[in-house]
Amino acid sequence: YYPASEKVFELANTEFYDRLYPVWRDDSLKVEIITELLEKFPQTQWRRTMYVYLTYSLHELERTTELQEALEVFRTSFPGDYLPFYLTARYFNEDDHELEIAASFAQKAFHMSSSYPKLNHYPPLEWELEERFAPVKTAAVLAEIQIKLQKHQDAIELLPRVIETN
Repeated sequence: YYPASEKVFELANTEFYDRLYPVWRDDSLKVEIITELLEKFPQTQWRRTMYVYLTYSLHELERTTELQEALEVFRTSFPGDYLPFYLTARYFNEDDHELEIAASFAQKAFHMSSSYPKLNHYPPLEWELEERFAPVKTAAVLAEIQIKLQKHQDAIELLPRVIETN
């Protein structure tokens, strides 16, 4: 099979859940398994989902350096996608880490959230749900960061605009 084919996407999806389900509450094991899967499936777009779970587990384990490295690779691997920029902003915000940088990632994610490219092989309904929710969740994290940075007026202007259009 071709590494970026639909069949490999499906294989990665199946193996991901088959291997993670038994260890679902063990973030350390999830990090090991997902790291192996990312190496095994270097070209499938299922990696997008793998990075979501990897970064969550690294954050829960408070492995900050590894989290920042994983987020950087995620952003590099999916440069046209809002999600890695959103997650970077979200985790920086949750940790009160470099909020100005978090704000720039959140701003970028928000701008990208309304026009990012559809990835191949994702189920249409799943993609449509995410596509509709992306501007809302990116605006929420951006507004939260703006409030922490005492930029209240920016948050006040952003939120009603997003609510009206969604």
